[in-house]
Amino acid sequence: MNKINLLIKYLLKRTNKYWITLIVFIVITQLIGDNTVMDYFKYKWEIEDIEAEIAAQNVEKEINIAKIDEINGSVEDLEIFAREQYKMAAPDEEIFIIKE
Repeated sequence: MNKINLLIKYLLKRTNKYWITLIVFIVITQLIGDNTVMDYFKYKWEIEDIEAEIAAQNVEKEINIAKIDEINGSVEDLEIFAREQYKMAAPDEEIFIIKE
């Protein structure tokens, strides 16, 4: 306990009271309130997660745009897409689905 008191007295003699006040103010503002350091990192990680999700959705959007362009190309392409994706058939056709 004696060493701690000596350290405190030494620091008070060597430092200015304004510096101590400034340091205490900075510590309090960074630990208490709406804009703390932990909030900063939490929001930063949240933004990174959202940006990764946006990138994944942009890739999916490009794939869907390519499919839409393929479907809108011609009637034959639309028929091929309907047969492959939805297993549709023309009125005079029969469909056999073979499961492996």
